[in-house]
Amino acid sequence: MAEPVAEFDKVWLKLESAPDQTSSGLLLKMEEEVKQNIGVVVSVGPGDQLDDGSYESHSIEEGSKVIFNEHSGREISLGGVDYVVCKVKDVVATFSEVE
Repeated sequence: MAEPVAEFDKVWLKLESAPDQTSSGLLLKMEEEVKQNIGVVVSVGPGDQLDDGSYESHSIEEGSKVIFNEHSGREISLGGVDYVVCKVKDVVATFSEVE
């Protein structure tokens, strides 16, 4: 299945699941599924179209790991993969893995 393509000021994020084990090997007991607001950008639109026909710029790039607002966007499952589609402004931070 092909990756989704974002339009306008939208971002498609592939959701990451909560870890079930710590880095030292301790198993984490989950009473219920915990959803994290962390995802990897798989597609980002060009931005809102301005009056002159150009597009508003933003700094989010495909492949970036991001944190997004808890109640933003829409969850979608395609081909067994869980995504969230939200607006660029709902992405609150980008980060890299800490070892």
